[in-house]
Amino acid sequence: MLKNKPSYYSKNEYVYNTLRDNIMSGELKPDTKLTIRAVAKELEVSEMPVREALNRLNSEGLITFTPYIGAKVAPISQKKIKEILSLRIVLEPLATELAVDNICMDDIKNLKKIIIDMEQFFNKKDGAQYSKLNRAFHNYIHEKSGNEELTEIIRSLMEKEKRIMCFFEVNPDILKISLQEHREILNLIDKREKLALKELVYKHKKRVFDGIIEYFDTITKS
Repeated sequence: MLKNKPSYYSKNEYVYNTLRDNIMSGELKPDTKLTIRAVAKELEVSEMPVREALNRLNSEGLITFTPYIGAKVAPISQKKIKEILSLRIVLEPLATELAVDNICMDDIKNLKKIIIDMEQFFNKKDGAQYSKLNRAFHNYIHEKSGNEELTEIIRSLMEKEKRIMCFFEVNPDILKISLQEHREILNLIDKREKLALKELVYKHKKRVFDGIIEYFDTITKS
């Protein structure tokens, strides 16, 4: 788990990023116990930055604290992931379809700007930042659906399993296809082609979601 510590990182950031990267990559398996003393010794830091990093990871749902046991890497519920994705794959194409009538030219420009930023992080092979922009792109569209309940349900589903967001980080090869599909989605929104748009968003989500399920199946079985 020990990595060369970049000089520009604070100790807190160094510990946090090292632990997070190892959890996201699957190097630290679900239910792996994390003791403050052991992590501090391995990363050659004091216990304080470890404690702060664990608290931060806990708030993100990546680790859990159990009384009298301590910190462990949070378990991955394959059933929960599949249930969440089975709902999102139905609701997100619907929200995108509804958004078409409410999106103006300024919205198109804003979405184009997000895609330009996505391209920059694609070129840098920065899956973490790409993932954040991917989420921002779709959230922007969902909020234009005009259906607050639908938007809130989708947002809630996204929050329930944050580890799903790491998929672009550990699968950089998928970024090229994803980026092209985002361009196609925006093009169909601009043309107001609702049926083709709904079908494309479903296809886009299904491809990514199938990859997510396969990835987490591999982690939990390894």
